[in-house]
Amino acid sequence: MVSRRGGVGMFAGSVAETRLSPALRALIDQVWLPSPSASLPVAVSLGRPPPNHVVVETYAVVPNVRTARFLIPLGSRLAAFESLWRYHSARRPLRGAAEATLAAMFRTRVAELAFRDRLVVSIDRGIATDDYPVWLAVSHLAEKLGAGELFASIPVRPIQPNAKPVLELFDARGDAIGFAKLGWSEATKELVRCEADALVELRDGIEGLVIPELETRGTFAHCEYLVSSPLPRELRAYSTDPLDAPDVVLSVAHSAPLTTGPLAGSQYAACARQEMEAAEPVTPGEAKVLLQWLDRLERSPAELEFGRWHGDWTPYNLATLDRQVVAWDWEHTRTEIPLGLDALHWHHQLALPEVGLAAAAAKVVETSARLGAMGVSPPARKLTASLYLLAIYLRNVTLAARGGGWRSRMYPEMLTIAAEMDLD
Repeated sequence: MVSRRGGVGMFAGSVAETRLSPALRALIDQVWLPSPSASLPVAVSLGRPPPNHVVVETYAVVPNVRTARFLIPLGSRLAAFESLWRYHSARRPLRGAAEATLAAMFRTRVAELAFRDRLVVSIDRGIATDDYPVWLAVSHLAEKLGAGELFASIPVRPIQPNAKPVLELFDARGDAIGFAKLGWSEATKELVRCEADALVELRDGIEGLVIPELETRGTFAHCEYLVSSPLPRELRAYSTDPLDAPDVVLSVAHSAPLTTGPLAGSQYAACARQEMEAAEPVTPGEAKVLLQWLDRLERSPAELEFGRWHGDWTPYNLATLDRQVVAWDWEHTRTEIPLGLDALHWHHQLALPEVGLAAAAAKVVETSARLGAMGVSPPARKLTASLYLLAIYLRNVTLAARGGGWRSRMYPEMLTIAAEMDLD
């Protein structure tokens, strides 16, 4: 059993604590055991529940507790199938084929026999059913949404500063109800608030885009959450370079008032400086490097155009539906951002896992020569590349300052790049 204090007890038929992957252990704490309490009536076991407990949720751990990637609800075979099918439909073909096969397995009993590790969530038998929403996130969300019994499919994500539980919610018939995000740290709570605000602001839509709607938001235990509307079922993977088809990212940029001017004196520079200064007490060395870089960049006389950016424009947050682009994960969106940053982010994020941080930064600078497709003037293109890298490095500093920790793929190498950029 996993207690709210973080210990793992042993029951007959359960799996030893040492076999739990760190990511699965973190997910358990964030979703079911979100704050320390000796009197917590909820237990999580890898097998049979403790005495005097009743089982309320059961998940297949795919592929196993050592290398967990998904928690698939076993209370509804249709919900299990739909969760994997929807996940597969928006993925790249090679990865998606595996999820499609897995989805088909869960529609029968084959997967239940193949994946034997079980995550069992139970509650003290003395707790009334009407009180489950006080203690259980899925029950709380069902009550808040006015739904009946809900089932959650939950990816087990690597531990990262911005990682947060995402619960795809289904009813017993397999109908999608929505996506819930749980912000559990100060850093992730801020991301949840930002996305919820953005979905309200963008409820009238952006031309050419399909954007989820905000269903509800609130707090549970010490978490802040939002629930967005389900994505359309028949999505297709999106792989179009934004600089080959700039109309889509330009429509995002133009969804906020546009302003023009140099970096110095802009609202963008003022906000970036404010974030750096706020982070300085916790990350003094890192914030100082970024402040010095911003000082250098503000000497540029190049004229920039400022609008909205999505903030995480990558194939992982995009899909197509008929002739429209579906875009989700708006937790980093902001206005008064230099045009071109979404396009550069696409190239940086695709390059980063393949070639590493320094080469990905060089790819951004190289790609900036193509920003004319978005109307960025030649004098502003290299500056825009530097401002993108500064924004991404500042994102990491801000997450660390708010208790999220550092992303090893970025830190500390990003400080060397930041210290050496634009010295001329």
